[in-house]
Amino acid sequence: WGAFLVEDLHVGDVVYEFGLRAGRDRHDPARGDARDFGTVNGSVSALWSPDDARTLKFALSGAERAPAMEELYSDGVHVATRSYELGDETLDEERSLNVDLGYHLHDGAVDFSIDAFYNRYEDYIFQRATGEFFNAELALLEPVCSADHEDECLEVLQWAAAGADFYGLESALRLELSRGFTLELFGDHVRGEFDGGGDVPRVPPGRLGAELAWHRGG
Repeated sequence: WGAFLVEDLHVGDVVYEFGLRAGRDRHDPARGDARDFGTVNGSVSALWSPDDARTLKFALSGAERAPAMEELYSDGVHVATRSYELGDETLDEERSLNVDLGYHLHDGAVDFSIDAFYNRYEDYIFQRATGEFFNAELALLEPVCSADHEDECLEVLQWAAAGADFYGLESALRLELSRGFTLELFGDHVRGEFDGGGDVPRVPPGRLGAELAWHRGG
């Protein structure tokens, strides 16, 4: 179940927004102990618009997430990732503190936005490589793959939690050109690092691109 509250307050050129959500999750698997989780999420933001063309945004939020079923109870082959996954029934709620700063300009034929963010996790849930392999033919976990062919063994991944920091930047520029043409340039970059050093796995790569479009009747 869940309950939420959203409010906004207008003071001159600034709009303040407040949000609060509380929820409860229960996982009761056929095998393993049942777990109950209570989560609370809150946010506050300010949007300052000195004129109709520009908006500056600042947001601060605290978020909690209950572990998913597979993160708690997995014990088997994951075909899509060609791995053998092990859950951790002791995982607690994932908690983060998030800061966002953004700027948006919409002036005639120009639309530009840029956003920067920083997320601090005390217990980010991720998959850790154990260094073991699952031999499908023998149905055994091994420190070294003993199968005739290495592709017959699957890497063993263990769900775990650790402190981590994420930070990044994303931006987009859209230009209305003549004769119905529009040009859009966009890019983003995210970095994730563990407290003890090392990169967080499976973070999306940076993106940089452009798109030229034509609209009939422009």
